Amino acid sequence: MPASPRTIVIIDATSGSLPILARAVADLAPAEAAQIKVIARASSDLFDEKRIAAIADLVRGADALILLPHGGPESIPGADRLAAAAAGRLIHVQAGAMSPDEVDMARRLGTDVGSDAHALRSDYLSRGGAANLRGLLVTVARQTGAELPAPPPPETLPIEGIHHPQWTGGL
Repeated sequence: MPASPRTIVIIDATSGSLPILARAVADLAPAEAAQIKVIARASSDLFDEKRIAAIADLVRGADALILLPHGGPESIPGADRLAAAAAGRLIHVQAGAMSPDEVDMARRLGTDVGSDAHALRSDYLSRGGAANLRGLLVTVARQTGAELPAPPPPETLPIEGIHHPQWTGGL
């Protein structure tokens, strides 16, 4: 009997990563897709207590919670309640190095800040792109018990200019 999929809830304060995340989910190999379920929301979905409670219910049934704040806890309404709902499970808070509020939030709510596992997840997130988000999803699934092959390491993507992943020529 196949194992039930690992459920990963991702809350993005700005919703900027959600289209790329959709691509990453679509790019999962069939064996990966069978073991990974993603529930993604933007902070704008947390617009009142009723919605926060509903999303906290989703988090209670998940294996991992990933919070992508933008400027600190106020960027994700109900972040403390969501983290409480994820008690005993993996909680990753992606903190920008230049944001003391995000660093504090990660230390307060995250489950393994400072560990190699946290550093690997942070690396996938900070480098961006669908391939890195796919690697993040597989890594989180593995870190929560899924038996999947390790994904490729995070890849560095250009941060400026025009980039196409299949173009190898010069200008």
